Amino acid sequence: MIVCICKGITDQQIANLVDDGATSAHEVIESCHAGKDCGTCVFKVNKLVRQKVSENAQETSSPAAVGRVSRG
Repeated sequence: MIVCICKGITDQQIANLVDDGATSAHEVIESCHAGKDCGTCVFKVNKLVRQKVSENAQETSSPAAVGRVSRG
């Protein structure tokens, strides 16, 4: 889904930036420039980043993920 119409940024691009290490909407916005034109999407970017950061934290703290990490 397109999140930032001005820059053509999708929710997947935002998720990829979080997977690559971004931990805040500010970091995502600085990286891809979503929200820097009209600003309409800033709240959506923030929500998506918080959700993805939370998902990633849950994945790394789950017992199955810990087992995979310790064997690797």
